[in-house]
Amino acid sequence: MVISVVGTYPKDAFVVDGYDIPGNLVVHPLNGGFPYKLNSRQMARLREVKPSIPVSAIFRKAGFRLEGSEVVYGGWTDGQLALGWVMPHFELTEAMRVAAEMTARFDPTLNVFRNRRNGVLETWKAVEIKSAEGKRLKVFPLGAGLWRWHKVQAVLAKPL
Repeated sequence: MVISVVGTYPKDAFVVDGYDIPGNLVVHPLNGGFPYKLNSRQMARLREVKPSIPVSAIFRKAGFRLEGSEVVYGGWTDGQLALGWVMPHFELTEAMRVAAEMTARFDPTLNVFRNRRNGVLETWKAVEIKSAEGKRLKVFPLGAGLWRWHKVQAVLAKPL
């Protein structure tokens, strides 16, 4: 879910990550960044918004690896960065490989990946993207905006 301070979308938009143990809402900026914890008084100033991927966002195949890992994953990028880190999107099979390394879980009922990190529940829903070839694909932005992803220049061992 994406939320925004009333009247300032997309400038002050946040992605909802979940709730912490005391019940604070945990969010991170829409274009990536560090998480924030909001109390009930702060939450009262927010509203839900329905953003969509811009028509101009064209995704291209690329390889990605997490900081500190040598494992390369095949995915898609439109070139967006969050604090200098790439924001990859993965098809289901590759997202399952990423999830295994990060101890994330796929919930097929809700069609989301979930990961608990530092007491915060991170959730990534499936989104539809458009490839440079004009194909529409269902992908998961697993870790996009929160994890330190690097784009890999090496050629992928297997085609996507």
